[in-house]
Amino acid sequence: RERRSVSGSLPPFRLRPLEGADCAPLLRLTAELEEFFSPEEIAVAGELMTERLLRGAASGYEFLVADDGGSPLAYSCYGAIPATEGRFDLYWIVVSPTFRGRGLGRTLLRATEEDIRARLGGRRLYAQTSSRAAYAPTRAFYRSMGYRLVATLEDYYRPGDGQCVYVRDLEEGPPASSAGAL
Repeated sequence: RERRSVSGSLPPFRLRPLEGADCAPLLRLTAELEEFFSPEEIAVAGELMTERLLRGAASGYEFLVADDGGSPLAYSCYGAIPATEGRFDLYWIVVSPTFRGRGLGRTLLRATEEDIRARLGGRRLYAQTSSRAAYAPTRAFYRSMGYRLVATLEDYYRPGDGQCVYVRDLEEGPPASSAGAL
């Protein structure tokens, strides 16, 4: 995959596939967001990284990492949903607290969508997130990126913590409201 440099209100960074040296810094980055990710979820993120590095594309997990040439700033993890046609799950999108709200997440999500659409043949991307109040900015982010809420599963993660399922059809271009935000 080609390495790309991107700049703007952020320091220059590049988007690239996961590399072995990324695991520890990406897990530290995920752990910094303790209000969003439990120790169990961080362990799962590590398992997915290891699986991708050991088995490559056969793992079913894809990673896109944003780094500034020295350390990872953000990452996404996504993969095809088994037994579906062109449907993908966005498992993780994690942005360093230092760079949240500055457009890095938008750029990373659009690049993830483009990889799914152009390279992997995906036509629809699903993103699941918590219904807890702490996740209100996450839900607003998905809506601003053209995702629509298609289901809410009450008490999914635990009592009082439901799952909100968002979807975006990738055959449609980016919504006009987010196209300039990249």
